[in-house]
Amino acid sequence: MSGMPVVKAGGTAEVRPQELFGAETDPFLSTTARLTEAVPIQVVSDGRYVLVFRQSIASGHGDAVYRTAGNALSGDAARGDYVLPR
Repeated sequence: MSGMPVVKAGGTAEVRPQELFGAETDPFLSTTARLTEAVPIQVVSDGRYVLVFRQSIASGHGDAVYRTAGNALSGDAARGDYVLPR
């Protein structure tokens, strides 16, 4: 299984990670942060554990990421090799 697609800072195109230096990677679009809806998070604790809940974006959102037939993850809407849920 592959990780989140890597996006170059200042753009939206996915690139191979070896093409970028660390500071060139978009810290939002290249992490699971892109899967979070812009609503407040919820934090709950029982005094021993802290649980953090965040709302995910809806299916079809512009930042959504999908699994490809090659078992990679991509958010490129122009791709035609997505494996869609049945």
